Amino acid sequence: MAEKRNSPFVWVTWLSKLMSGEISCEWAPWFRSHYQAYDKAPSDFDLATWNIRHTRLLREIRLQRQQAGDEVLVEGQAQFYYERPNSGLVLSGKPDLVSFSGNTLTVHDAKTGQPRASDQIQVMIYMYCLPIARPEFASRTLAGQVVYESRSVGIPPSAVGSDFEKDFNYFLDVLESDTHPHKAPSENECRFCDIGPLSCPERVTAP
Repeated sequence: MAEKRNSPFVWVTWLSKLMSGEISCEWAPWFRSHYQAYDKAPSDFDLATWNIRHTRLLREIRLQRQQAGDEVLVEGQAQFYYERPNSGLVLSGKPDLVSFSGNTLTVHDAKTGQPRASDQIQVMIYMYCLPIARPEFASRTLAGQVVYESRSVGIPPSAVGSDFEKDFNYFLDVLESDTHPHKAPSENECRFCDIGPLSCPERVTAP
């Protein structure tokens, strides 16, 4: 039986996929934000292979930045908890790698799959939250980079401006609301969703 959280908790990847429009079922990230210990659907995702590829790509990024003379923080070293002002909601994230060169802090995120809009939005969320949640980063200029196995995409500091902040808060409102948003079960949506049928009876199972 799913257990209701004391206050909403959001993981960055849930928010980035919602903001990008890659998911149509707004209910799924809302449910995860308000409930924990729910029944999970089985997955055929090859986690072991993904972990190996991701670890190798991340190591290559780290070595490249260290060879360039940058100071680096990896994964848990840069984890943050962003507490929304005047709200009980907490947003948490764990950037793959953060490098420091002079006064510039660059957030790097390693991706082994096909490029998606949510990849860049995920890094933009990191860029927005890190200087607020981690005071030691507040005086830095923040940039971002999504690193794929064949190419990389840079994100300039100007990408995280007032328009992004408005969209960021708009979608956090969706996840924080006590009223659940639109639910859109379908074979394609449910295929990549981990919420099991006990919590979501409408879940669609592929034939």
